[in-house]
Amino acid sequence: DFLLTLGVSYSDELRAKFFKILLLLLNEKDPEDKLKISNLNKLLYEPLYDFDVYYNDIKSVTTESVIISLTPQEVDLLAQGQIQDDLKEKINKGIEQLGGSAFFKMHRSPKDCFSQIDQAINGAWDEYWGLQSGENPEKCFMRIRNTDQMLLLCKYSERIKQDLQEFRGSVKIILRKWESLGTEFRCFVCNGALNAVSGYGYEEVNFTEKQKLEQFINSKEFVDIMTGIPYSHAVIDCGIDRDHKVKIIELNPFGKAASAAKFSWVIDKKTLCNGYKLNANHVTIKL
Repeated sequence: DFLLTLGVSYSDELRAKFFKILLLLLNEKDPEDKLKISNLNKLLYEPLYDFDVYYNDIKSVTTESVIISLTPQEVDLLAQGQIQDDLKEKINKGIEQLGGSAFFKMHRSPKDCFSQIDQAINGAWDEYWGLQSGENPEKCFMRIRNTDQMLLLCKYSERIKQDLQEFRGSVKIILRKWESLGTEFRCFVCNGALNAVSGYGYEEVNFTEKQKLEQFINSKEFVDIMTGIPYSHAVIDCGIDRDHKVKIIELNPFGKAASAAKFSWVIDKKTLCNGYKLNANHVTIKL
């Protein structure tokens, strides 16, 4: 039990020590090997934060979603740019259930392939993606309406290709209702407390609005949503609209594998891990 506790610790250093002990117990020749430790972290720790693991626990504060499990054969075909008819039917049904369009991801999102797709379709976003006048392709390219668009994302996204290879035995397609989520923020929960919140592509507002936003982030309503997740530590992406309605976007493992946004995992370590108590029960905010 003690070793398992280390293995799910919020501390990258403690988890690394646990994996070293585990490698020793497995009689590995080089328990200090960083690649082996990283692979164990991906295998044992990161999957605890897979979307399908926590979705039901945050349903009331997140976007409606459809989760489709893939067989190894379906994964192999997707990696080759093909899709079976029964899987195509499931995906189209899921998109229809979510209102006709959906944000697409697997273990990760295909956010890395905009330039490649833009080049492949010669910038014809209205023809291939059905974008309306005034819609920004860079903000809408992960919105799909059919499996042809999904296959293009799979083809050009290195993140999706890696997911298909590394998570071959447990790959899932995640479809999420496409809706406006307001401004995105990155929140740091550790030891069951909301310690810090960072702007994440934050657009500057006037002083009064900024003051109201900071007050809301420190309100019981917001703190309860962030600490009501099924983990004692996590990096949470959320959207807050102008009426202060909150939607959780996703939960990430707590640690350096997740971006610290406007904070630093090194310089701000105490704040990210224990800032709520250090700051007299106030959330540290960087907009």
